[in-house]
Amino acid sequence: MAMLQRRFASSIYAVRRSLERMRDKRQKILDDPVAYREEQMAKRLPEDFDELPDNERQKIMDELEGVVASVDPFALTEEIQQLGRLINQAMALEKREVESKLIRLKEEIIKQGIFRDPKMKLLIFTEHKDTLDYLFGKIQEWGLTATKIHGSMKIGDRDTPGSRIYAEREFRETCQVLVATEAAGEGINLQFCWFMINYDIPWNPVRLEQRMGRIHRYGQENDCLIFNFVAINTREGRVLAYLLDRLKEIRK
Repeated sequence: MAMLQRRFASSIYAVRRSLERMRDKRQKILDDPVAYREEQMAKRLPEDFDELPDNERQKIMDELEGVVASVDPFALTEEIQQLGRLINQAMALEKREVESKLIRLKEEIIKQGIFRDPKMKLLIFTEHKDTLDYLFGKIQEWGLTATKIHGSMKIGDRDTPGSRIYAEREFRETCQVLVATEAAGEGINLQFCWFMINYDIPWNPVRLEQRMGRIHRYGQENDCLIFNFVAINTREGRVLAYLLDRLKEIRK
């Protein structure tokens, strides 16, 4: 449930892709329940989940999508049908393009002038690879040049297409927008960019600070403009509210 809440707070596309994978994995279990029983071990989020590297957290999330409460054929069939109905609802919402975060994203980048200035850079962070793929496609639809960094990419070198360092060079030299997961949260210096949007926020304030440190660092010549996109009626919104309250206490 926590996984789905995180995905839903991120984007409808991300939660829809999770639901689709959950449906497919349950169908696989229904086809061969004995094999599932033999390989299944207790799976739960480790206590240090939010401190784990991006690729390790993604692996755990992928495993959680395949965990079921029961291998009873009747229960699995009913669950698959319920997932199908939820997937259809999510697809209908996507087609209507009513997602408030996406609308706000476009409004904000128009307001800041990125469409008028081809040299202006924008760094967008998201928690989820599915949301990264979704935003990457939308940004290209809007006519902006974009590249991406995520945990499945190797570090590589500046001349290896598909590597993190190559994407960093693309962002520096040719692309206006970099869409990234936590894989770009450490060890990458992007002080040539001053505009950043956290499309969704990590539940660990240390990682939020690390993200900001990609652009707010020595060598930055401009005031940084950083937005945190949060839907207040979600668990993610309550996490941010708690973080802001803690900051107030620290200032006092």
